[in-house]
Amino acid sequence: MSRLKVVLLTESNSLTGNDALPYKYYGQKLWEKIQSIVEELHHRCESVDLHKLDFQEHESVNKFLNADIVIMDVTNPDRRPTFMYHKGNRESMDCMDDIVLIQASGVENDNAIQDLKTTCKIKLLIVYRYDESKDVFYDITQSSSPPPLLNTTLKCFLERAADNIQKGLADRYISRMNTRKVELQDSKAYHDFLWNEVCAEMLNETNQEYVTPKLITKLMYAFRDIQDYESMIKLNQRCEQLLEIAKKIRNNMMISYLTAFARSRRNEPGDRDEALSILEHLCHTKKTESELSNDVICLCGRIYKDKYTESFCQDQESLDKAIEWYRRGFAADPNIYAGINLLFLLAIKTEDLKRNNEAYRIIIQLNALLGKKVRLLCDLTDYWDVATYFELHAVQRDWSKACLAALHMYLLNPPIWYLKSTINNLKILHQATRMRNQQKLQQQRSIISDDEDVYSFWIDFFSDAINSNSTSNEERELPAQVPILVCDNYEKNDGTTLKNVYVESHLQLNFHTGSEPETLVIRTLEKQKTLQTEETARTIEMNSIRSIINVKRDNRSVFLYAYENAEAFLSVELQIFFSSAERRTAFNDKMSKYRLQTSISEVEPKFDVSDQD
Repeated sequence: MSRLKVVLLTESNSLTGNDALPYKYYGQKLWEKIQSIVEELHHRCESVDLHKLDFQEHESVNKFLNADIVIMDVTNPDRRPTFMYHKGNRESMDCMDDIVLIQASGVENDNAIQDLKTTCKIKLLIVYRYDESKDVFYDITQSSSPPPLLNTTLKCFLERAADNIQKGLADRYISRMNTRKVELQDSKAYHDFLWNEVCAEMLNETNQEYVTPKLITKLMYAFRDIQDYESMIKLNQRCEQLLEIAKKIRNNMMISYLTAFARSRRNEPGDRDEALSILEHLCHTKKTESELSNDVICLCGRIYKDKYTESFCQDQESLDKAIEWYRRGFAADPNIYAGINLLFLLAIKTEDLKRNNEAYRIIIQLNALLGKKVRLLCDLTDYWDVATYFELHAVQRDWSKACLAALHMYLLNPPIWYLKSTINNLKILHQATRMRNQQKLQQQRSIISDDEDVYSFWIDFFSDAINSNSTSNEERELPAQVPILVCDNYEKNDGTTLKNVYVESHLQLNFHTGSEPETLVIRTLEKQKTLQTEETARTIEMNSIRSIINVKRDNRSVFLYAYENAEAFLSVELQIFFSSAERRTAFNDKMSKYRLQTSISEVEPKFDVSDQD
C-alpha cells in the first residue's frame, strides 16, 4: 500500500483553550494521538488550520484539497457549520473517505450526533470519549462493553479508506486533470502537470495496479488537445514497459487508435508505416464493421491521403488506397467527415463530379446531413460543420455559398491548425486538377467570375493566417500586400443601408525615404455590384492617422482613425480584421508610431450572412 497524504483539519482556538466551551475539550491530546497513529501506519501527516482555510490561504487550500484523507473534529457546535461546508467541498471532488470525529459530552445530545449521520450523511463518524485517569480515548459510537479504543477504530478506518482510495485512484486523477485544464491556460504548464503530477505518480511499479484504461485514454486525449504527439507516443511506450498496465490496454481499440493518430501526426521516419500497421491489425481483429470504430477506418484513409500529398500528387497507389478506406468508412457510417474526404479524393480523379454517380450521391447525402443540423448557415457553431459546408460548395464550384461559409469560419475564430487542415484539402484538389488538365485551366483564366475571385481571396486569407503562425521568420513578416477584411456600413443601390458588412480587401503599406508621403492603401475587390462604392482603393497618408487601437474582443482586429483627406473622403473611421492575431501584431510593429496606447470598448459586430446576395 502506498503512503497516503492525511490532513488534520484543526481549530487553533480550541487547541489553545481560547474558546469558552461548556465542557472540557481534549483537542490537543486528541491530535497528538491521531498523528502518532497516522505515522505508525507510515502515512504522511500534516495539519491545516480552519481559520486559514476560511481565508483561502493558498498553501492551506492546496493541502486540504489535495489530501487523500482529511480528519476533522466537529465537537464545537459554533464551528460545526464551517467544518461541514469544507467537508462538502471535499465531497464535490468525490473524496468520500474523510473521517469526522465528535466528542461525547454532557452538553452534546444524541440529536446532534444523529443529525450528522442522517442529515449530513457522514459515512465515517466516530463518537469518542476521553478517560483522564487512564489517558485513553475510547470509541463509543456503538454500544459495546467494553468500548473499543479509538486507536483501533482509527487504524481500521484508515486502512479501509486507503484501500478505497487506491481502487478509485484513477478516477481522482481524472477529476484533477479536468480541474487543472480549466485553471491552466498555458499548454506548457498543462504538459508539465500531466507528466509530473499524473504520469509520474501513477505510471510506476507501486501504483500500476490501480491504473485503468480510462485514465490512459484521458491522458492521450489531454496530450492530443495540446498537439503534443511526442508525449502521446512516449506515454504508450511507458505503459508497455509496465506489465500490469500493458495487459489492461493491449486490446483497447481507442488507445491503439490514438497511438496510431499520434504517429501519423508526428511523422518521423517510419511513423506512418507503424501507424498503418497498428490500424490494419485493429481492422483484422474485428469481425464486422460495426465492431470497428469509424475513426480507425478514416485514419487509414487520412494517412494514405497524406502520403499522396507528400508525393506532390504523383503517388496514385496511395490515392487509390485513400479512396478505398474513406469509401469503407462512409459505407459503415455515413458521416460528414468520411463523406467530405471521400468526395475530395473523387474530385481529384473525376473531371465532372455531377456525372460521377458515386460522387453525386455523396453530395446529396452531405447536403442532407448538414441540413439536419440547422436551418441557416449562420446558426452553425461547430467549426468542422461550417468547414464541411465550405469544402462541399468549393468542390461543386458554388463559389458564392463557399464564400459565405468562409466568412462564418473566420468569425468563429478557430485555432490555426483547424484552418490548416481545411485549406490543405483545397490545395490538394487545386494542385491535382491543375496537373490533370493544365491547358484547360489556362483557357479558363480569362473568364474567372467575381465570386471565384472572392473565393481565391479567402484561400489567400486563410493561407496568410497559416503562414503567420509559421516558425519561419520570413513567413511571419508582414507581406508587402496583406489580405484583410474591412468592417463598415454600406448603402445598396436601392438606397437601403447594410451595417457591419465585411468587405474583402488588400492592405498595402508604402514607406518612403524620399519626399513622397508615406501612405496606407486599402483596395477592395471589384465584386460589390450591389453596393454604392465610389472607389475600389482608399489611400490614407500616414501623417493623417490619428490613432490605431487594438480591439479587445477580437485579437485579430484594429480600429483606424484618420484626419480629413480632401482627395478621397472627409474622414476615415475603419475596423480592420487581419487573418490572425500574429498579423495584427506585425502590423502594429510596422505602425508603432501611429498607435494610441489607450484602449476603448468596441461595438460587437453582428453579421447576418443572409444579407449578402
